[in-house]
Amino acid sequence: MIPMIKELLAQNLKLTATQTKSHKPMARPDDGAVWNLYDVMDMEEAYKQNPNMNISINCSESGLVQVDPDSPEATNWAVKHGLTSENTWIIRSRRGLKALFKAPDIQLPSAYTDGTHATSDIGSWLCLAPPSIHPKDHSFTLGWFKDHSPSDIPYRQLHVLPESLLNIWQELKTPKHSNIVFPSHDTISGLHPIYEAIVNRIEHTSRLRPNRDGGMEGLCPLHDDKNPSFGIHPVKGWKCFSGCGEGRITELAVRLGIYEVA
Repeated sequence: MIPMIKELLAQNLKLTATQTKSHKPMARPDDGAVWNLYDVMDMEEAYKQNPNMNISINCSESGLVQVDPDSPEATNWAVKHGLTSENTWIIRSRRGLKALFKAPDIQLPSAYTDGTHATSDIGSWLCLAPPSIHPKDHSFTLGWFKDHSPSDIPYRQLHVLPESLLNIWQELKTPKHSNIVFPSHDTISGLHPIYEAIVNRIEHTSRLRPNRDGGMEGLCPLHDDKNPSFGIHPVKGWKCFSGCGEGRITELAVRLGIYEVA
């Protein structure tokens, strides 16, 4: 894995050690913070803690956006609306292809899937990097598509996510409720900077969506949540209805490793 991580670090990508089954970030044993990998020594230290670990590209910190069609139908839909393989990093998995583009110079909407696979998912926070380890048989389940890896296409030559695809995807994914006005990120960020930090950290992995009371809801970031059981509000705090707890958002920020207790 060392040649692979050197290749990714050479492109100034931000990497994170992740668990094999859940693909969630590993936590550092000393402070519980997300285990980011800044060099080969970091990777070797993390590997000693978990020999079955995987490595993910931190898209949000690397200036990337992931497009995950998830099905042949979704791939066809994405291609029809501007998806291209030219100057794009492409990962092949057992489930199909996923593409990495430079992030456009606009705020991306939160990523979530509607369960139909009729459209591509766009905007994931972490992207599992090849080769990856499958925990059952230790087989490698991911690989770079021929001539579409970071070693083949330098970061500076990557194409920006097609705006036509993003615009149509955002329109399809935006909840439409005629009698509900959802708060924007700008409105929320003015209420509480810690709330904004939490939302920015978990919005993609937790598939956050606005709710009726001015907060967000989605998958709980504290356990392997399959059904949305988590809610967070800039004033009311947070709660996991599956038993992880509830309380002030400052306490949640500490548990997520965003802030340390003085």
